[in-house]
Amino acid sequence: QLDRALEALVGSGLIEPRGPSRRRRFAFHHRLIQEMVYRMNSAETLLELHGLVARLLEDDAEGRASPPHALLAWHWLRAGERSRAAQHLDAAGKDALRAGAFPEAIRCFEAALDADRQSPGVASSTPDRLRRARWHAGAGDAWYGLGALEKAERSYLEALRQFGHGLPRSRVRLVMTV
Repeated sequence: QLDRALEALVGSGLIEPRGPSRRRRFAFHHRLIQEMVYRMNSAETLLELHGLVARLLEDDAEGRASPPHALLAWHWLRAGERSRAAQHLDAAGKDALRAGAFPEAIRCFEAALDADRQSPGVASSTPDRLRRARWHAGAGDAWYGLGALEKAERSYLEALRQFGHGLPRSRVRLVMTV
């Protein structure tokens, strides 16, 4: 059913396949077509469509070693599912960090922090603070990889602040905390 719908959309020229044929990725043929589709649909319909696409992508990626986390995050954000988007932004940030794509890693970790802040009922439980600390630390690692040491330090300090800590003021305290 999905394949027939995609074939019809490709046949009509509205969308086109992108990337290797073994991965089913599609994009609007032109930016104007995308704008037209967005204008013709209500915000509620667009939320539902992005949620549907995200679920289909997750189903399609099941069992794969590397799901398209950045794409999933994009659709979950547009579906209003900020916590699900944050999970994929976290994974995309880690993937980017491992690949040495430091600017992309920073964007992912900062977007995860933004999505988390905008999520209803942002909790201050230990797991939530730990997750935010990891995102700040991941951004710090990426800034460090770019040689932006001051920005790296700010990110690392923010990671510590998630648990009410800062840098120790003396070497003695530094040794005692380690």
